[in-house]
Amino acid sequence: MYCQKCGAELNEGALYCQKCGTAVTSTGASQNRYEPYSADEPKNWTITLLLALIGFLGIGGIQRFYTGHIGLGVLYLLTGGLCGIGTIIDIIMILTGSYTDAKGRPLVK
Repeated sequence: MYCQKCGAELNEGALYCQKCGTAVTSTGASQNRYEPYSADEPKNWTITLLLALIGFLGIGGIQRFYTGHIGLGVLYLLTGGLCGIGTIIDIIMILTGSYTDAKGRPLVK
């Protein structure tokens, strides 16, 4: 059985496509389980990195707000990204894949 949206092969009894997240019904019809934007979705690696780089040039902490770390975002905003050191650490963590969102999920590439 294959996903009607992306064509990926589905496991026996799968409810969702592992590749695109489309729900699979017993009739073979598929329905996307994701809304265009949901605050509960894992956060994108590229967007987080770009926000960190933009924040390094002026507005500190926007990557923290994006990934749901509101308290740290406020701290970064008030201290200029912990005087730039915190932002540099965030950029390194994003590039190495060790940065997570507020729910502990890794960023999606």
